Amino acid sequence: MARNKATLQNIDLSDPSNYLNGRIKDNTGSGDGTPVNERVYGDFHQMVAKLMNLSGLSFNNLPENETNGYQFIDSLRNLASKNDLNYNLGKEGSILTLPIRLGSVTNNEIIRAKATFDKGSETLIKGTLDNSDNKTVTYLGTFKENEYLRIIKTTASVLIIREVDAFNLGAIVEELNYLKAATQAQEDSGSSNEVATTPLTNKTVFTERVNGDDSGDYLATTDRNGLLSAAFWDIINGIGTPALRNRGHFDLGNIASHSPGTTLVPVGQLTASVSTAGSDFTEVEVTFSNEMDNTSYKLDVSVQSSGNSNFDNDYYPINFRIVSTNKAKLYFQKRGNVTTDLKVHVDVIQL
Repeated sequence: MARNKATLQNIDLSDPSNYLNGRIKDNTGSGDGTPVNERVYGDFHQMVAKLMNLSGLSFNNLPENETNGYQFIDSLRNLASKNDLNYNLGKEGSILTLPIRLGSVTNNEIIRAKATFDKGSETLIKGTLDNSDNKTVTYLGTFKENEYLRIIKTTASVLIIREVDAFNLGAIVEELNYLKAATQAQEDSGSSNEVATTPLTNKTVFTERVNGDDSGDYLATTDRNGLLSAAFWDIINGIGTPALRNRGHFDLGNIASHSPGTTLVPVGQLTASVSTAGSDFTEVEVTFSNEMDNTSYKLDVSVQSSGNSNFDNDYYPINFRIVSTNKAKLYFQKRGNVTTDLKVHVDVIQL
C-alpha cells in the first residue's frame, strides 16, 4: 500500500485545503525540513516506474526536457488516455498497422480507429510503436475507407468491429439489404420492392388515388371494379339489370328485305347477321362478345322506330332461341305489306 506523506516526519500541515495530505517543508538549517529519504520519495519513484512499465516504454536515461521529450508524460498518456484518441488503421502489405504499442494493450481493452483503406483479406495486425509480434485479426462486419472501427484485444485475437454512424449508415443499409423508408415519389409510382411504405406515404398516396388527380386510374368504371371489391362490383353492376353481360344494338331496317348472310351494322358487345329470310320474316343470328356462364340466360329486346312509326309498329311479337353460350337467334315477322325501318336493342342477361 502507498504511504501517506501526512504521517511522515517534518511535513507542513498548515494548509490542508490546498495541499492534500500536507506539503513538503524546507529545511531552515536546523534540521526541521522534510528529509530526503526513501520513506518520503520511494512511492513517487515506484509510481513513475510502474507507469513506464504499464505503457511499454523503456527509460532513455536522458533528462526530461523539450529536446529529449517527456517520457513520464508519454507513459501517463499511453496508460490513461490512449483510448480517448482516434488512430489511423493502416496496413503494410497484408498486415494491418496501428500507431500504438499493441504489446502493452490489455485483454478486453478498446481502441478506436479510422480506416485508411477498404478491408481486404488481411488476417494479421501489429503495433508500429513497439513492432510487437503480429496478432491474428477477426472481424464483425466489413469496413471501407474513412469508416470508424472499434478494436478490442482479446485472449485469442484482435477483434475489429465496424461502427455505424451518419457517414456510412446508407451504405451499410444497402449492403445488408435493410429496407429504407420509401420516398413519396417511390410510394406514388409503386414500382419498387426495395423500400418500405410508411403510414404517412401510404395515407398520402391512397388519398391521391381515391380523391386526387390519380383517382381516374383507380376508381371503378364500367370496365373494371377498381377500388370496389369484385363482389360489390357485381352487385352494383347488376342493379336494374341483374347479371347483364352484353349490351348492344343493330340496324335491321325493313323486315324481309335481307338475304341470308347479310351482316347488320352492330354497336356494342354483339354482332348480328341474317341467318334465314322469307317474304315476310327475317331471322337474325346474334353473337356476344362476352360469353355467358351457361345457356340459362335471356335476351331483353326492344325495338326503336327509325322511320314511319305506324308502319314500324306492324310486326308480330319477337321471340328468341338460344343457340350456345355466346350465340342466339331473333325472329322478326311483319303483320302486313308495309316497309319498316327498325333499330333493335339487345341486353343479354345471365339467369
